[in-house]
Amino acid sequence: MPNVLTKLAPKVTFIESMPEELKNKDYSNARHISGLTHDMLMSFEIRGLVGEKIVRIPHHTNTLADTNLMLSEAFGKPVVDSVDITGFQEMCFKTKNALYFYTINYWAIFAFMLDDYLDQVMVGDGEGRHVICEWQKKYLLGESDGTTGFDKMLVKSMKLIKQMLRPDLFVRHVMYGVGWIGTYLTANQTKFNNKLMTYEEYWYQRERDCAADLVYIFMEQCNNLDTVKYSLMDDNVYIAFYKSAAKQSTIVNEIYSVKSEVLKDEGKYSYLYLLMAHEGWHCQRAIDQMVAEVHYQWYACINYGSQLVEYGCRERDCAADIIYIFMEQCNNLDSVKYGLMNDPVYIAFYKSAAKHSIIVNEIYSVKSEVLKDQGKYSYLYLLMAHQGWHCQQAIDQMVAEVHYQWYACINYGSQLVEYGIPELTEYVHEVMHE
Repeated sequence: MPNVLTKLAPKVTFIESMPEELKNKDYSNARHISGLTHDMLMSFEIRGLVGEKIVRIPHHTNTLADTNLMLSEAFGKPVVDSVDITGFQEMCFKTKNALYFYTINYWAIFAFMLDDYLDQVMVGDGEGRHVICEWQKKYLLGESDGTTGFDKMLVKSMKLIKQMLRPDLFVRHVMYGVGWIGTYLTANQTKFNNKLMTYEEYWYQRERDCAADLVYIFMEQCNNLDTVKYSLMDDNVYIAFYKSAAKQSTIVNEIYSVKSEVLKDEGKYSYLYLLMAHEGWHCQRAIDQMVAEVHYQWYACINYGSQLVEYGCRERDCAADIIYIFMEQCNNLDSVKYGLMNDPVYIAFYKSAAKHSIIVNEIYSVKSEVLKDQGKYSYLYLLMAHQGWHCQQAIDQMVAEVHYQWYACINYGSQLVEYGIPELTEYVHEVMHE
């Protein structure tokens, strides 16, 4: 478990996590829209980001065939996903539940298709705005009397999602979905006119149109994480955790896609454009700033994730898994290539490291939890209640378990080193060091 010595204060919105020097700016000296040409927006190279190889989760082998079938059924003619946009789903969701994954893939394909369609709706007049609002209504009700492929996919998608999600998650999904569709009213207006957004306006918009809230609801369900039961919906650390992950992905996406947006004359709705316009920077400097923010958001995500792991909720072990995924990436460890995802020794190694950290955290934090009248949710409390022990005996038991988990971690780590995989050995050393 990463030992995060300095716990970041939660920043629960994209605006809050902006660099301080870019907040509350005087925008009166911004460069005029016409001052930025295509060439000026595209003369950069990406420095400081490594395009690591990402492999697909091997649990679902028919995703592309399913996608071609669902598209053909909806649009009433053969439709082929020639670019294979199933990669996002297969690289993000680890669930082995076939129905869950089918539902997620169906919704994602629908969302990608609808995005391309709504992206071109001119919202400068009442007719265009009416189109967007009608789709909000359809998403809210999960119903449509339309006959297009989009309409058919919406109805089936919402039916599948309602069957998959708990009622509270479904309500949140619909709420976020309606908000996501509503962002086209603002984004499209920016793309097709000469309005220059402030940074605050831009990040308010991007937080909603990146659809991250919808993605993380699916992750909660796949990991059996009950955010209501554990009071996470209003927990600032939890919110900051997934918001930092979302913003990191959003900026990475912008860095790699902005050139294609510029060629479609839609470059004005980009962070690169705003940095060049408001700061007067060359595009290379703007891209370098974006890369720096990618690295910060990654650090923030690890920091908040470590704080969540300390909560000690078993269902929150999904956060521990995410921490170790970051460590795998940092050590170039391809857990799929080496067959580690289902390797009991590999799993036992990082679970023992996680449990060791959790018990240590409880030993040193339980007094403060008791003073907040929250001592009942602790291992110490359970040992005293169930075993009838004095608190000293209970603490001594916890210390003994700390030593056992450390021994277990060393033991499993030694077994992993014997696999003879250099990247795995480095990963083991990093986990043990942290």
